[in-house]
Amino acid sequence: MSLYIEKLLYHRKLRENFDRNIEANLKIIAVVVTHNRCELLNRCLDHLVVQIRLPDALLVVNNASTDGTMEMLERRDISFITQENVGSAGGWHRGIQYALENGFDAIWLMDDDGYPDSSALEKT
Repeated sequence: MSLYIEKLLYHRKLRENFDRNIEANLKIIAVVVTHNRCELLNRCLDHLVVQIRLPDALLVVNNASTDGTMEMLERRDISFITQENVGSAGGWHRGIQYALENGFDAIWLMDDDGYPDSSALEKT
């Protein structure tokens, strides 16, 4: 094998190791937006708390739900922000703001009807 190819392979391996270390050290927050879908949200949260690679934080942005969502979140001890109903985009905006203000490196955004596979975050 030529010296050039050996160097390329060496640098590729260094890059792969670097990328793997960066991913392992990312501070990730999962942000879920909801409005009056307590049962769907509860199921979504069930899927998030069994991730192989758990997010470092979980935040629910509650768009003014009146169906018992806040009580369920309090029972489950899940962090949440309640705001007027500004839709998914407005909820994601608030979640992104929170993540940036609190030093997160990555943000996993979803609606309350998302049910990620337990290895979803690990595969990113």
